[in-house]
Amino acid sequence: MATAPEEKNYQVRWLRPEFQHCEEQLLSRAEIAEIGQVTPRSVTNWAKADDFPQAVKEVMTSHSPVRYWVAAEVFAWLRQRGTVAAERLRVMLAEYEIEQLRHRKALAHIDVLVDQIRSTLHQQDTISE
Repeated sequence: MATAPEEKNYQVRWLRPEFQHCEEQLLSRAEIAEIGQVTPRSVTNWAKADDFPQAVKEVMTSHSPVRYWVAAEVFAWLRQRGTVAAERLRVMLAEYEIEQLRHRKALAHIDVLVDQIRSTLHQQDTISE
């Protein structure tokens, strides 16, 4: 989900360290804007609200901090406020499931190639001995 700026050049600060090893669960401001069908500026304003989920990660860039939020918390907040209709989430779910299937097929293909390369190398090693 969240694609971070090149972090090796920036300081990363975990605001909620329990999510440090769960980056696949995080959303960026741009991703939240896409989900909510609003501008990133709107997400910045939402983030100032008392009831908006707390950011969990902050990457200090040369321009400004880039923040990340837990997807499940953001989805719940959007639904509670009526900002995102259930139908929008269903459409997104279908899109992500299609994307998942594409990636699974690609990974399955790669797995086969890896196995074939290993087998070929093993056969060559056996012949060389």
